[in-house]
This record gives sequence, C-alpha cells and structure tokens, in this order.
Amino acid sequence: MLNSYVERSQWGPFFDRLTRGHGAVPGQATARLTVIRPEAGAYPSDEAGERANDADLAHDGVWLPFNGVRWDEEAGAITVALEGLEHRIRSPLVVWAHVNMGGAVRSLNILGGPGCRDEVTFRMADLLRPGAA
Repeated sequence: MLNSYVERSQWGPFFDRLTRGHGAVPGQATARLTVIRPEAGAYPSDEAGERANDADLAHDGVWLPFNGVRWDEEAGAITVALEGLEHRIRSPLVVWAHVNMGGAVRSLNILGGPGCRDEVTFRMADLLRPGAA
C-alpha cells in the first residue's frame, strides 16, 4: 500500500473524484469512520466536535454506506458523509490517502491539532479509485 500526501490545493478536486469514484450512487460503497482525540482515544464525533453521545457510539467500527467527502474552503472544514452520519472536521492540517497498487483508495487519514486524527476506511470490496468516473 502506498501513502499519498494530498496537497491542500487539491483537497476539493480529490474529494470530488473520490466521491464520484463509486458511481455517484450514494451508499454504493461502504466505509467506517474512526475519530481519535488524545484526551479520549478513538470514538465517533458529534457535530460540535465533542465526545459523541451514546447513540453516536453505535457507529464506532460499523460499516455504513459511504455518501461522500467534501472540502469547504470557506468554512475551513472537511465533511465526511456516511448514511445517518455527517462528521465535520474543522481546521484540518494534512490529508493522507492510503492507495493500493491498483490505484484505489483504501483509507484516508485527516490530521488536525496535536494527536487529533480522523480516519475513513473503505471496505476492500468497495475500493474507490479517485480518478475514475
């Protein structure tokens, strides 16, 4: 697997291609979201960026239909949309894509402040090629 640094200037086009990579049919691919914060470990996050409530904890480690990722430059945030869950990452610093030898994205790592990381992992059968579509 190759680690590919995504330049900040390319976040919008990269996420657009990644989202379209599964045929632009929401929910066709599946993914899971893991949120890691130094003060609490790994957990899913609510919209306020605080520790998730008990209902949100049910999403931790669960494969959900993938609806897309988008970069809102004006708001300075990346939004990851899974079925029933929209997670906003404010002030991201770095994006890494883990790409297999066939060019399909296996996972995304989005780094924020010290020790903060959001990871989107795609199910192997549903790998997305960001240049496809």
